[in-house]
Amino acid sequence: MNPQPNQRKLYVAIIGAGPVGLTSAANLALILGPNINIEVYERRIDWNTNNGCYEWISEEKGNRRREQVVTLQDSVVDLLTHKKIHRLFDGERV
Repeated sequence: MNPQPNQRKLYVAIIGAGPVGLTSAANLALILGPNINIEVYERRIDWNTNNGCYEWISEEKGNRRREQVVTLQDSVVDLLTHKKIHRLFDGERV
């Protein structure tokens, strides 16, 4: 989608950087391209200044990762790159 003259940019906040939140962000970015600004918020992720990347915070810092089942249809997963699939599921996809 190409920006139209005088077209306003859509600002979207996504709460949660789990598979559903990140898939939603990726698909919105693919569909709307430069017409959207997406911010993903996740309280269990923190910036690691030692290696320059985001990481899940540890249990010592209060992370209580819960076991959960997230179902994504194959047609949705097929839209993701191999790298995104690996980062999201890390070998846990069944």
